[in-house]
Amino acid sequence: MKKLLAMLMVCTLPILALTGCGESPLLNKFATSKNGPDFLCMVSDKLSTFKTNIQNKMTAPVQQPEGEGEEETTPTFDFSALSGDEAASSVWQDKVWEVVDKANTENMFAMMAYNIYEKNQDFAYADLSFMSTTESEILKDFYIEKTNSVNGTSTYISHLSGLEAPSLNLPVPHASKPELVDRADDVIKQLGNYLEFTVSKRDISTEIKIDAGFVMPTEQDVQKARAGTDILYQMMVESNQVVIIYDHENQTYTKLVTFTVQPNGEVKKFVKKLDGDATQTGNLTGGIDYEYTLKPAENAKYDICCDYTITYSAGDGGVFCQQKRENNAYTWAEYYLVETAELVGRIKQNNVSHRTTIDLLLNQDLISGSIKYNFQRSSISKNTTAFLRDEQVLRKDFTLFTQDEIAVAKSNSALNAQILAYVISEDKLRVDYASNS
Repeated sequence: MKKLLAMLMVCTLPILALTGCGESPLLNKFATSKNGPDFLCMVSDKLSTFKTNIQNKMTAPVQQPEGEGEEETTPTFDFSALSGDEAASSVWQDKVWEVVDKANTENMFAMMAYNIYEKNQDFAYADLSFMSTTESEILKDFYIEKTNSVNGTSTYISHLSGLEAPSLNLPVPHASKPELVDRADDVIKQLGNYLEFTVSKRDISTEIKIDAGFVMPTEQDVQKARAGTDILYQMMVESNQVVIIYDHENQTYTKLVTFTVQPNGEVKKFVKKLDGDATQTGNLTGGIDYEYTLKPAENAKYDICCDYTITYSAGDGGVFCQQKRENNAYTWAEYYLVETAELVGRIKQNNVSHRTTIDLLLNQDLISGSIKYNFQRSSISKNTTAFLRDEQVLRKDFTLFTQDEIAVAKSNSALNAQILAYVISEDKLRVDYASNS
């Protein structure tokens, strides 16, 4: 039991509410005065508060009579249905919140660009520290500035130092030939890194594209990168090059850092390593090329670089955020507040191999609620219920199993389909399977 309680202490899963059988009146949306980013922050806060409340209930011990020994105690909350079900516990801990947390966090990063565009600002600071458990001034005071605006499309950039910790989930420099990386690269990897946000207004939505890329650094950038070192440099602005001269293992080398503009406008960052000192004519020999790319660290939890579509409506208190990635993979999250103060939501991930849909209903008390988890391999995936913007699916029973889900769950193994719901009341958690309906 102690092991299980310890395991649940690190569980970060919000669970949301089914309201029972019988009559299910529509959950009517209501207007909100919040803007898009504030609304999504409020949603995340409600999910986090609910998660914490349930987690605390699962680990709250029974008060021992005075004078009793330190015997193992049990929570006042009945979660025996989960503690005795390995499959349900695995989905609960390892899958559901990972999808919810990843989608919401990445969407909030795009919302920063949405906000500065909607306010017509030339620059802005944002607190993005929720993207990492690491204390970082980079994320607590994240800065972006406008660089261009044409025909309703604005471009913003944020410079990256190249020294960001992997835990910050920001793109970091990667060399194509790690064996050529030496102390000169401590300077080189800091040169010309940035995030670019391209924002365009559509009829009812805002399109945002986040890319990582390179730009020719200024001389001040190079001076800052080499500060405190004995590394020398020359700026070759006409050829988009920075020449780095340094000693390594009792030999002098030169590295030519070239920022090359491709036909499609993309800037690539190439490095050529040469023997000798470039400031001395005819002294260079050899030459080995390698390339830098910007991408998240291998263990990064989030990947913010993709295409986003954001639709926010203050009139009906809803937000819709879709992320598109390569190979037609996408994630979208949609949330609404309703007149009875419940929060309803749907998150969906889709790629070439599988589809995962999570339906949420969070009660006003932030103690009771339910979540439906639907995983299906692409070969058996059925069309899931329409977007929540369709009023006909915005019902108190929208997390109940459909006949298609029941049929799929009964006829396929757990490796191909898992469809289950976690139902929370004030004192109990219940697990339901579509295959047992």
